[in-house]
Amino acid sequence: MPSQTALKDEHELELLIASRFPIIAIETHEEQRALELLKRCASRRDLPVFTWSITGGWKSTSMQAPLTTPLDPPSALRHVAQVRQPGVYVLLDFHPFLGDPLHVRSGAEIEQSVICALYDSRADQCAAGTAQVAAEIARTRPLSIVMAERIAALRAWAADRTVNAD
Repeated sequence: MPSQTALKDEHELELLIASRFPIIAIETHEEQRALELLKRCASRRDLPVFTWSITGGWKSTSMQAPLTTPLDPPSALRHVAQVRQPGVYVLLDFHPFLGDPLHVRSGAEIEQSVICALYDSRADQCAAGTAQVAAEIARTRPLSIVMAERIAALRAWAADRTVNAD
């Protein structure tokens, strides 16, 4: 029988999923146990669970065959942004890639699109769904475009004043 702490953790995770938190980070050495917990919580909400790994690509937890060939991290994030199927998308061992600003920004843009879609659906007094998130992603203009001149000016300023971190 699960402990009270385990039941509380499962309940809290299910609340986060039900509340449509766009990103939930779980750091654990017990990957399989965490995936089982996610699958239980998602199944009670009738949501499929998909996992991504650098070596395996995207897979449904209900099937063994991969849904995609292995993808680089930016492609994996684009896949999450473009997919139209509601679900729980798990990025396995993604933490080494969080040092790349592109991956952090892509994740932040996906998160912000979900949040904006929730606000829009609330204002329109309708349930938020995949269509609202997809519309918000389509409306989102990346900072690299919106702030291109300021980024170029900052890079020019930094060129002679800083040392590369590589």
